[in-house]
Amino acid sequence: MSGEDHLHAVLFTLRPLQTSTAKVLGEALAEIGLSLPERAIMEQLNAAGESTVPQIGRSLLLPRQVVQRLADAVHDRGLIEFVPNPAHRRSRLLRLSAAGRQLFDQILAQEMRLLAPIAETLDPRDVEACARVMTALNAAMHTMAQQLGDDPEQ
Repeated sequence: MSGEDHLHAVLFTLRPLQTSTAKVLGEALAEIGLSLPERAIMEQLNAAGESTVPQIGRSLLLPRQVVQRLADAVHDRGLIEFVPNPAHRRSRLLRLSAAGRQLFDQILAQEMRLLAPIAETLDPRDVEACARVMTALNAAMHTMAQQLGDDPEQ
């Protein structure tokens, strides 16, 4: 098989992996009343500290309006805060609230418990190599998607 064939095989396995992952994690999140897209907003803020809605939209390749609706829903639950943005008067910064950080830490701990039995069956070097390949593949596909001309801020 060529390098392209191997990459295609990897991409072909991602859809069922994403579907299964969404089912497992979505079920756990449903118990606390959080959706996967809302979790994605919290994850972005956990990683970045503070971000604007357009920044999150670019990162997730989602329209600004979708991110704003999700952020509003998470804000209504007290899990994120809107704070003034010194760089832009109208574009507020979002950040996790103390309750949001605590909940996100609990979500991550639960996810780690779910992953532990799987991790025990895999060679850590293989997982590290997989993570490097997936990071590079994600970056390349993200760039290609942006070049298609769709503006996630629309």
